[in-house]
Amino acid sequence: MSYIGITGIVSREESEITSSLNCDFKKLMVSVLVTKKTLNQCYSKSFNRYPLTCEIKNLFIRDSQVMNMISFSTDDDDSLLEDMIVLTGLGGRNLHGLRISNQWPKLETFIRFKEMFPNISLALQIDAKAIGILKNDNRLLVQKVRDYSPYVDFFFIDLGGDVSKLVNVDRFHYLVFLLRSNKVSKDIILSGGFNDQNVSMVKNIVRKFPKIGINAEAGLRSQNDFLDMKKVQKYIANASKILSV
Repeated sequence: MSYIGITGIVSREESEITSSLNCDFKKLMVSVLVTKKTLNQCYSKSFNRYPLTCEIKNLFIRDSQVMNMISFSTDDDDSLLEDMIVLTGLGGRNLHGLRISNQWPKLETFIRFKEMFPNISLALQIDAKAIGILKNDNRLLVQKVRDYSPYVDFFFIDLGGDVSKLVNVDRFHYLVFLLRSNKVSKDIILSGGFNDQNVSMVKNIVRKFPKIGINAEAGLRSQNDFLDMKKVQKYIANASKILSV
């Protein structure tokens, strides 16, 4: 199953509209953004990106073709397990998983979480900073991914997010090839810089390698920094074309 990801949902209406655009051959991965700061706030100044945490459970709809995720960004490794437990409660009964943006968190955190919540999927984001911590050593990267693989359901390869720059197709291809050639079989989601226009640039990657998905956020926003549902519709349509073969 290939996933088409949309990150940054802030309303029930956006979830319902996004779900209505789905097709049978793949799943949508709908994510709500939470940071360490917004997790501990009763309100959100950036309401266009970060919903009230008490409202998160109401944003997720029940649909067999939609995977509901919370995308959590934090630098606090010591409280990560506690935060993940809180997030799971905030997500409610329609939550399917957590995406963690934290450079190589303690493996024990993931192990303990999976013991407590075996039915909640975990996704680990691998960005340029995470790779840089390993001094761009391919051997270390492969070993790290293998270490997490028993407890992680998805790996997000995030190469940025600056919509003014071209998607780094060659880098995506190299990292996917590196992991797949080293027997990493978990789902890989490509993220960073995608929009409704350029998603076809990774067509050859998603058709060459199994279990590859795509995620977009910043490139789907309007000038007012809200999700542009027309862009979302076009993005899903274009992503569906390259994932349908």
